Amino acid sequence: DAIIVTLDESPELARVAEQGWCVVDQELEPGLRSVAAPVHDRTGAVRAALNVSTHAARYSPEQLHDELIPELLATARALSADLAIVNR
Repeated sequence: DAIIVTLDESPELARVAEQGWCVVDQELEPGLRSVAAPVHDRTGAVRAALNVSTHAARYSPEQLHDELIPELLATARALSADLAIVNR
C-alpha cells in the first residue's frame, strides 16, 4: 500500500515543490549526493524526474547548487518543453 502525503502535510515537500528541485545529501547512503528536478507535461503535471548523483568527495553542497542544479533545471525545462509538443 502506498503512503500519500500532501504538500499541506509536509512543509519539506512544500518547500521542494516551490523551489523546483530536491537534494539528498548522504541521507540514503554515505558519500552519495543527488539532486533531482521534475519534468512537466503541457498541463503542468509532473510526468517524470531527472536525477544526477555524485560522490560527496567530488562535489560539495555548494558545487551542487552552483554547478549541477542550474544544468539539471535547464535540462528538465527543455524536456518539459519537448513533452508539451509531443502531447498536443
